[in-house]
Amino acid sequence: MIKIDSYRIERSDENLSGITLRKFQSDVLRSTSPLIVLDAPTGSGKTLAYLAKALKENFGSTVIVYPTNALIFDQLSSIQRLLSALGKKSVLKTPIPDEIFEDTGSGDVSLYVVNGETLNTLAKNSNTTEGRTWLSVLRKDDSPQRVFLTNPEVLYFLFLLRFSKSNELVDSILKPNERHMLVLDEFHLYYGYSLATIYFMLMYIRNRIDQFIFSSATTTVLPDFLGEPERISAAPSPYGDTIQHELEFSFQGMSGSTLSTDDIRELSGLVERAYEQSGKRGKADVVVILNSVLTAYWLARELENKYPGLVSEIHGLVPQGERPKPQELRSLVVGTSAVEVGVDFDTGFLIFEANNVGSFIQRLGRGGRHSPCRVIAVIPSLLCESFRRQLGDGETISRVQLLDSVRNTFSSLPLYSDFLSTQGANLVLLSVLASWVFKAYDKITIKECVDSLTRSLREDRYILPEGLVSRRDELLRTLQREDFGGIIRALGKQMSVRSTLSTLPAFFDLRERSGFDFISLDDLSKVMFSIKSRKEVKRLAKERGKKLPLRFSEYEKIVIVNKVLDRSEKTCISVDKDEYSSEPRPLYSFWVQTLNNSEPYKELLKSQPAFLVDERSDWRLAGLRVCRGGYLILGGDALVAWSANR
Repeated sequence: MIKIDSYRIERSDENLSGITLRKFQSDVLRSTSPLIVLDAPTGSGKTLAYLAKALKENFGSTVIVYPTNALIFDQLSSIQRLLSALGKKSVLKTPIPDEIFEDTGSGDVSLYVVNGETLNTLAKNSNTTEGRTWLSVLRKDDSPQRVFLTNPEVLYFLFLLRFSKSNELVDSILKPNERHMLVLDEFHLYYGYSLATIYFMLMYIRNRIDQFIFSSATTTVLPDFLGEPERISAAPSPYGDTIQHELEFSFQGMSGSTLSTDDIRELSGLVERAYEQSGKRGKADVVVILNSVLTAYWLARELENKYPGLVSEIHGLVPQGERPKPQELRSLVVGTSAVEVGVDFDTGFLIFEANNVGSFIQRLGRGGRHSPCRVIAVIPSLLCESFRRQLGDGETISRVQLLDSVRNTFSSLPLYSDFLSTQGANLVLLSVLASWVFKAYDKITIKECVDSLTRSLREDRYILPEGLVSRRDELLRTLQREDFGGIIRALGKQMSVRSTLSTLPAFFDLRERSGFDFISLDDLSKVMFSIKSRKEVKRLAKERGKKLPLRFSEYEKIVIVNKVLDRSEKTCISVDKDEYSSEPRPLYSFWVQTLNNSEPYKELLKSQPAFLVDERSDWRLAGLRVCRGGYLILGGDALVAWSANR
């Protein structure tokens, strides 16, 4: 074990409504730059920095985009407390399902939680569409300032006209006679495909935003059209506020980019040893944070067999209302990123899985918040030797040294920030435009869609932002490629911020638990599954007492997970390698080798973009191993791999 010194950050002399600000908070408050990149650790007070700036500069709307719904709900209560401490009365204008109800009164600041659940609740209460209901609530709001907490999917769909009355909605949120701020929290989680779609959205709305703040744990390269940012960081100080207590840190490898069945069994033994070494206080003695709901469910079953009644689960298969509160946590806590928010636990032993810088830093920050803690990071084995060299031979290092070692070890994973200027990104943009056409004309053919896009671009029917006007001719040439039509159709039909196949909507119909969450293409090798239509899944979920989430309503097909296998399968795909080695093409002629039924794979992968690479150098890109050598990148990620390869 390596000892990590406690971490303190610098204070400022500035006081705001009785709150002494930290220096980075004061720097954000005083900054005159319209573009800020903020680097501050978990729990350091980034939210206070956003709110203080919003109040001081009297922004009409402050839109804060969080990467997950769980983080939105977690930050809501924090923002309510902070606004109260700053002397402002906040009023919640949107209902939170099963928890909090909206306040119809007036106040200094209106709070809006905008995600699939709250929009669905609004629509049900008023018996109309989400867009019309949201617009109605906004029109009645006379508060001088508004704060919107949302996720990238909702913001993306809103500004790309997926909601009814969308133009009016934009004007009601970003009123023309006011100044507005947009915050993108945890921006390091976006890369490649998702980064390109976010940037396209920002091109469309940048003239409506007066202040941008990007919060990131890693070096962030922003596109030229946004301008040069001011970079502000939370500087360490030996005399500042303690953000994290001392840690005893170690790490171990997992066999691949995700945990295998063998890894789970080894991890179960690790948790058992950690629990026996803990003080056995009976509450959150060991906390485990994993990447996928499947592995969390799997590990919890293993531990429950060993320690019946001592395991708390916090993940997507556990409904929000059934998740334990901090005082209700049992000795062993197992979950996904849902553990990272809403549960401010004090644990003596933290074990977490991480295969990128962002998740490593975020999860490390959950340990030692209240008292010293032992931490074990589980990382891909191929990175272990590099990480060991980076850490060095010292018995004690600083948190800054640890984070530098993490960044250097995981630096081989690119952001693909230059993807925005490639032909692959042109296909993404055309798919965005095509999604509008598919939304308007459900049964339109791909040829009719391409013809419609071509006419609209030639006749300037689409308002292209300044950064894209010069690419009009490129877009038209790309449309003339017949072989790209299938790709535009496949992506346009499932258009979202994230790449198709990067995460798959799933209904887990398991004996112990059932519920909706997402599953990765890698994790399909660990389960028996089938593919059903949205209508079929909705009916099955109703039989199980579950309801189809609004965020799943855009998907035509959904994975049904029927059983977790005792051992992961060695799945591979057989294709004509020459067909996919030069550029991405829709996947038609292929065969998936699996011990179980291969038909669900065929239904899932048919028509998806595919591109062949020699090896899987970036495990974040979705794909399958090719039976005769190589790796086939699939879905929107195929465009990223193709562009990077060129």
